[in-house]
Amino acid sequence: MNELTELLREERQAIATIDLNRLSVIAEKKQTLIEAMQRGPLAASKKELAKLMAEAEANRALIHDAVSTLKEMLGISDGPGTYDARAKMRARASSLVGTKL
Repeated sequence: MNELTELLREERQAIATIDLNRLSVIAEKKQTLIEAMQRGPLAASKKELAKLMAEAEANRALIHDAVSTLKEMLGISDGPGTYDARAKMRARASSLVGTKL
């Protein structure tokens, strides 16, 4: 459990610097750890699981923000979008999957 928590922290640093190579390595390590955890009994308290979930949620939010920012910088949008918290119109961004840049 501690290894996964540490990987999530490393992942957050890689997201913050948009280190795609490091993110790829971390993703593989996380997958290996998760598969190992699924094979054996889970020896973790509710407190440890809550902490792990908080780390994962922080990473999810950071990834979302990073992708949104990159799309905005690249001018990628697919419609009028929605309003943000300040009632400012924000364009929705489309996926880059399958797009030749």
